Amino acid sequence: MGWNAESIPVRRLDIRVRSIRGSLLVVNHEHQMIELADVGALLFRSADGKRTIGELAGLLVAEFGIDVESALADTVEFMADLAATAFIEQYGEA
Repeated sequence: MGWNAESIPVRRLDIRVRSIRGSLLVVNHEHQMIELADVGALLFRSADGKRTIGELAGLLVAEFGIDVESALADTVEFMADLAATAFIEQYGEA
């Protein structure tokens, strides 16, 4: 299933998250680790299984003052990348 503005991302239950020096360190079930700061951390924390990607993009517009089209394109790409590496999944897809 592809990602779009109506997709609803949710953090996977089998990940571990730690906050260190203002960044999030996230480890998936395959022991892959990513470090997220600023934009990435905001999007990851907000991927709660309730908000659509369009709504998450709106958070970026409000927080960082970027245009809606860029925010949406970046959010779709970011969530697709996180899903490809088993950090999030689409709500209802598990």
